[in-house]
Amino acid sequence: MAKSIKIGKGAAEADSEGLKRKSLAPKEIIFEQGDEANVAYLIADGEVEIYRKSGRGEVGVASLSRGDIFGEMSLIDGKPRAASARAVSEVELIVVRPSDLKKRLAGLSEYDMVLRRLIDVFVLRLRGQLDRND
Repeated sequence: MAKSIKIGKGAAEADSEGLKRKSLAPKEIIFEQGDEANVAYLIADGEVEIYRKSGRGEVGVASLSRGDIFGEMSLIDGKPRAASARAVSEVELIVVRPSDLKKRLAGLSEYDMVLRRLIDVFVLRLRGQLDRND
């Protein structure tokens, strides 16, 4: 059984693959728009709201649930967070560190350069759309 440790807000524990888990309460902020990215998240349980802040207040971007991943764009391109994320319900997250993602992307580059390049293009296009909506 993994030992529970504290990482920022919420409790986190390592699973058998070395990936950490993090538990959050409803309305807890996971990260803020503009923050430096240090991890992405896979939702193991619960619901998360992704939103952007603008002159008009908060604008909902997505409602995510079990099986969805978020926060990955900043890990791929190294830019600050394009949006904010908060728990809607009690949430259990699997924390994906840069080293975890880099290992998987490197493997993808080795076996499928086209798919790896498509991922880069999708991230660039999505960031461009988000920037135009401000």
